[in-house]
Amino acid sequence: MRWSFITEKYDIMNLMELRIALEGLAASSSAERATEQDIESLEELISSMQASVKDPKRFGVLDLEFHLGVARASKNQVVFDLVSLIRGQLARALSAVLVLPYARPRSLEEHTAILTAIKRRNPEAARKAMQAHLEAAIRRYAQTSNE
Repeated sequence: MRWSFITEKYDIMNLMELRIALEGLAASSSAERATEQDIESLEELISSMQASVKDPKRFGVLDLEFHLGVARASKNQVVFDLVSLIRGQLARALSAVLVLPYARPRSLEEHTAILTAIKRRNPEAARKAMQAHLEAAIRRYAQTSNE
């Protein structure tokens, strides 16, 4: 059964709530398992996001890559695959959020907090930072939609 078929019956908010649990796990596992190369890759993405903060489209691409990078660094292929699938389903809706004038700078701060916790090898702080980021993304999404 194709993922797009499965997710058609769920709304964006349900998928975002699933992301909170799944990506919280990814961030926590990354704090424990990420290699130095994984961390360097995430740092490069944060730098690129900083440079692209005024470009919603580019920032959105980098945002996606950051989340996939965290999932990859978790060293859990199932988590990576599920994050990839869910994130792909949400890409169009989330791009609308990044048009909000304050969304990109706040999102950048939230991503930086996630990376900081991963670099400190603090699984609980990484999980909480990711969950706080995704909860804020839900609030931003609610401002741009009638969901």
